[in-house]
Amino acid sequence: MNAYGVLNTRGIWFMRCPGAVTAEAAALSRRRGAIMYEPSRNLMNFYVAGFQHHEGALVLSQLKTGDELALEAQPDNPYDSQAIAIKGRGEMLGYVPADQNGLLSVLFHYGHASIFECRVMQVALENEPWKQLRVAIFVKDAR
Repeated sequence: MNAYGVLNTRGIWFMRCPGAVTAEAAALSRRRGAIMYEPSRNLMNFYVAGFQHHEGALVLSQLKTGDELALEAQPDNPYDSQAIAIKGRGEMLGYVPADQNGLLSVLFHYGHASIFECRVMQVALENEPWKQLRVAIFVKDAR
């Protein structure tokens, strides 16, 4: 839990705002059979690949848990035609790991990039560079 929201054990991100439903209240509603709006659903989370090779160190101290980052398909990437870049604060931070980018790449190719959001889950300045930034990709609920 943080100022931006709650990520529950089922990977559902609940945004905190005035009048927002807490994760506990949502779980209780589901147990009672109610169907309710979920702002987004956790699809995957990972450490940003290649973070140590890009400009992430310039903005790492400015990133906070819950910050939204940009996702950008890079079909012309010479190393991986399915590459999905992650950018934040105007800087290239790295990529979705190659072993997790296949589905995203296909959906981006067919124009569905807007259904995803990428958020900072952990900033650990004390870790090795390749484990300093953990993010999650969510599917937005459009119901």
